[in-house]
Amino acid sequence: MVMGDQERLAVMEQVRAMLPEAESGDKRAAILSAAVNVFLREGFSNAGMDAIAREAGVAKQTVYSHFGSKDTLFTTMLGMMCEHVVPTDAFEHVMLLSPREGLTEFGRIFLRGILSAHAIAVFRVVVAETQRAGELGKMFYDAGPTRVKQTLYRYLERLCGQGSIVLDDVRLAGDIFLGMLFGPFFMEKVLAVSGPPTTAELDRIALEAVRVFVKAYGK
Repeated sequence: MVMGDQERLAVMEQVRAMLPEAESGDKRAAILSAAVNVFLREGFSNAGMDAIAREAGVAKQTVYSHFGSKDTLFTTMLGMMCEHVVPTDAFEHVMLLSPREGLTEFGRIFLRGILSAHAIAVFRVVVAETQRAGELGKMFYDAGPTRVKQTLYRYLERLCGQGSIVLDDVRLAGDIFLGMLFGPFFMEKVLAVSGPPTTAELDRIALEAVRVFVKAYGK
């Protein structure tokens, strides 16, 4: 997957929108903003800390003092993007809900996040760059998908402990639930086959995934 200039610019704007706006004198934010430009323009493998420092208008040592390495800079950027798409505390209230209510709310939050223009932009960048720098796949997976999956596993374990559902394998069941959420729209959005889904469409997917899941595993 190779991005053309127009797509690269569009993705750059989506990615930049997820990072904090660099105020006057905020070198950390300026470095992150510059990193977006350099990573998208040159790719992860070819991007150098020198180029990022020049783009940010700071000394290379300043970049290292804030982030330590290119990997750290990139993973920090990914982490902030993933936090923007699905905030860490977004599922906290879900933990207290019943299986049907909690999974439905989880599904709605998850779908709104992963099908947003911001999330699709990040996914396209990572897929494009993973061909040249295989480690990016794991960086992205750890920063976003793993965090969300662990939250779902904890919720399912709580429901099992309460006797609300019966699961022989919490992780497998959780992955099946996420697969049902991913299925209907994600590939279409990544490939730009269709436009943004409506709230009604997202609700329909979440409700149907929960209906199937609860019927299979509920008591």
